[in-house]
Amino acid sequence: AYTVGWDGQQDTVYCLDAVSGALQWKQSYASAGIKQWPGPRSTVTVHAGRVFTLGLHGHLACFAARDGQPQWSVQLAASYNPDVDYGLAWSPLIEGNLLILSGGKGGLALRAEDGDFVWGNDGQHGACTSPVPYDQDGKHGVVLVLTNPDRESASVVAVQPQTGRELWRYPAWNEKWGA
Repeated sequence: AYTVGWDGQQDTVYCLDAVSGALQWKQSYASAGIKQWPGPRSTVTVHAGRVFTLGLHGHLACFAARDGQPQWSVQLAASYNPDVDYGLAWSPLIEGNLLILSGGKGGLALRAEDGDFVWGNDGQHGACTSPVPYDQDGKHGVVLVLTNPDRESASVVAVQPQTGRELWRYPAWNEKWGA
């Protein structure tokens, strides 16, 4: 079982034995506080022998699930933050070989293998929501709630996960905080 916590100075990723609860490994990285409810917002994503975490200030990291050895890390631009008082709250979604996040004008994707950006790295802030996969009429996509550039409205957007091509967009509604 994997989880992440905060001690006031750093985020720590924990791997626990699912039966006994015994600590198997832990890894930490620096993470400052924030005004509202400090500590990590997103849940850990586990896939294909890797553990992915996202800190509230945009520290995206990948660890080996077996022993916790760091595989890569990326510091997302501060401009992705939906709210400076709240921080990033997206749980990473795996789609094929990509890690999908709810930032930017239409989401963003990084290669799960090495953390390199594949599409959508436009630096626009996101909302405080996680991407959700869906299937409709034989087509697969990912739905994202995204805060618009003026921070006065949000939209629901569906994208093709491997390319980031927009499939549809629901008209914006008033929503100031990206929640």
